[in-house]
Amino acid sequence: MIRSNIIIFGYFARFRDLDTFQTRKTIYVLSVSVIILFSFFHHSSLFSPVLNADDAVLVLMIHDFHLPGDIYYWGANRGGTIIPLIGQFFHKIMHLPALTSESLARYLIHVIGFLGLTSLFRSNPIKIVFAVVWFLPPLRMLDVLKVSFAQQYALTGMAICLMSFIQTGSAQKHHLKHHLLLFLIVILFIMSVWVSDLAVVTIFIILFIQLVFDLKKDKTALHYALIRKPGFYYVISGLVAGGFFIFYAKRNAIYVNDYFGFFDMTVITGAFKIFAGTMADLFLFRIKEPFTSLYTYLILIFLLFFLFKKKDIKYTGYQLKWTVVFLLDLAVVFTVIITSKWAYLNGIPRRYFVCNYISFWMVFLLTFESLKKIKYQRILYCLLMGTVMLGGLGTIYNFRYVSPRKLTPAAKTVSEFENLGKIGIIAEYWNSYLSSVTNPAMIKATPNDKSEVRNQRLVDSVFARPEIYVIRDMWMESFPDTLEQFGYVLLKNGDEFRTGGCHVCNYKKIKLNKQFDPGQFRYNGAVKYDDITAGEVMCVSADCDTCKEKHFVYGPYIPIGTGKFTARFYIRASGYTGNNPVALIDVTADYGVTQLAAKTLDHASFSNDGFHYVDLDFETMQRYHNLEFRIYYYCNADLCFSHVKLKER
Repeated sequence: MIRSNIIIFGYFARFRDLDTFQTRKTIYVLSVSVIILFSFFHHSSLFSPVLNADDAVLVLMIHDFHLPGDIYYWGANRGGTIIPLIGQFFHKIMHLPALTSESLARYLIHVIGFLGLTSLFRSNPIKIVFAVVWFLPPLRMLDVLKVSFAQQYALTGMAICLMSFIQTGSAQKHHLKHHLLLFLIVILFIMSVWVSDLAVVTIFIILFIQLVFDLKKDKTALHYALIRKPGFYYVISGLVAGGFFIFYAKRNAIYVNDYFGFFDMTVITGAFKIFAGTMADLFLFRIKEPFTSLYTYLILIFLLFFLFKKKDIKYTGYQLKWTVVFLLDLAVVFTVIITSKWAYLNGIPRRYFVCNYISFWMVFLLTFESLKKIKYQRILYCLLMGTVMLGGLGTIYNFRYVSPRKLTPAAKTVSEFENLGKIGIIAEYWNSYLSSVTNPAMIKATPNDKSEVRNQRLVDSVFARPEIYVIRDMWMESFPDTLEQFGYVLLKNGDEFRTGGCHVCNYKKIKLNKQFDPGQFRYNGAVKYDDITAGEVMCVSADCDTCKEKHFVYGPYIPIGTGKFTARFYIRASGYTGNNPVALIDVTADYGVTQLAAKTLDHASFSNDGFHYVDLDFETMQRYHNLEFRIYYYCNADLCFSHVKLKER
């Protein structure tokens, strides 16, 4: 590790001594290649020691990818699934494992983004610095290699590259090539908004600044300057096509809470406190990342140097335009984050500042490249490279000596679950999807029913397995003898053991046999009554006019799995007023929308005036989350309810 980085550093220091263009290009390509490979073998899902459940979801999506349902990240209406989509080529066509396919797809997008964004730099040394920034971020910004915000900038960066190519003038001489490039730019912008809604901000800034700079060159009236450019019509077409696509995508996504709340003063104040506290900890070395704190101080010194040498900063028109774009993007996106209720409710996590990290470094490096007549420029380049390398290597140091105190890939650890064969796993969210990441065809896993379940299909797959294992870490202190999950009952089978870095125990699925007492139901017009034989019961009288033709009993809204069941209503009828029906009992789901079974009760349904069971058989072909037992009262007798027994046949 250290040796490879010394080589890069040495190449960087000698760059200005190299004579031929071809040699400089070769050294540049080799240096960037080493950085990318080093990053891949430390930070990709295949090799990362801090792979988590969120990362694992993308791997599982590659294995089980369905459109249009999987247009967005499982269980969300945002975060376009470009990684699983590209991963289909590696997984379905090249037949690579899902984990390998996800790693390759992710780094392919990241390399594309690197090529696009570095098209704005002229010197190879600056491009190498950006390679370290992009592929070897400090620990606090490690999400640059993971989250959709980085993918957003990767796609936008390639669009910027194509825009720059158009503006060189060579493309405009070829009519077809010009239109093809404009079409690709529109597609890239639409994809970036699909990947991250926040891309709308960046795209608007790019188009606005581009328009301002175009108008500075051309003094023609605004409306004429617009309508005579083909790009104007591509922008309009892109807005329409992109709007329809995003609308279609969100219509086919699983709905989640609205995240468009902004500019609440309580939110802004709280967000600033969190941000300021984090920055204070960083500068005061109160975090377990001394490399990151030192990295931050060195960047601050460079910024002060820029301020001192501001007269020597000479932007070209091209550099000025993109510096303004990324500076505005930095300011506006930061404002969006600080004023966002959604970000505040999530604790202002560092992943949201990935956008600011990228924009900051684009402004920083464009400015650094614009410095003129600076002495000891080679030393400055070396100090800059040393700064970014410090941040990148600090991440590896933290992995090895702080957390998780090892460089062993997390995927290698969880691969131990494969020794258990074809199994299902239930766990707390952060241990769930991760446990099946190395072989999702063999191992089916889901979070428990109190955690965030991102894919209900996987729940069914788990309970279809003959062997089910439970992971108690971050969930339970010990393994209970019986466990109810998703409407199924699990019985502990054997002693716990450790595998895959977790505490694990085998459970067997047993038939459901459960009683639901009066306190678990809801009522209309019922009166509590203590019966000598049945205990606490709920009764309704035929004299109750307001009770007629209403659900006297309904509830308890429980989850239930697939199977054949019998619901046994323990009820009593007396004081009949005629031969008309007394009540209708039924079993429903989806809050009464789906009726699974029903039976009308009359005088013949009751052998005497005492309590007895009335059975109702039903079958579920899928899982339900809100099963209820109901008694619809016709008001032709006094009716009392004691409980319902639910038995699996």
